[in-house]
Amino acid sequence: MEGTITERADDYLSIRDEAGIICDISLEADYEGVPLDTLTVGDWVKVWYRGEIAETSPRQIVAFKIEK
Repeated sequence: MEGTITERADDYLSIRDEAGIICDISLEADYEGVPLDTLTVGDWVKVWYRGEIAETSPRQIVAFKIEK
C-alpha cells in the first residue's frame, strides 16, 4: 500500500492512499522499516503488511516495513 502521511504520532501514523482512503498504521513488534520519527506529514510512503486490513473507520493495518 502507498499513500501520503496525514498524521504521525510516536507509535502510529495515518496515511491517505490514491483513492482517498485513510488507514491507521501501527507497527509489528519486529518492524524493520524507517524510524517513525524520520517521517513527517506530507511524506509519500510505501507500507508492507501481513494479513488483512481491518475494515473499520479508519481502516487499520499492522506494518512490518515502511519506506519513504
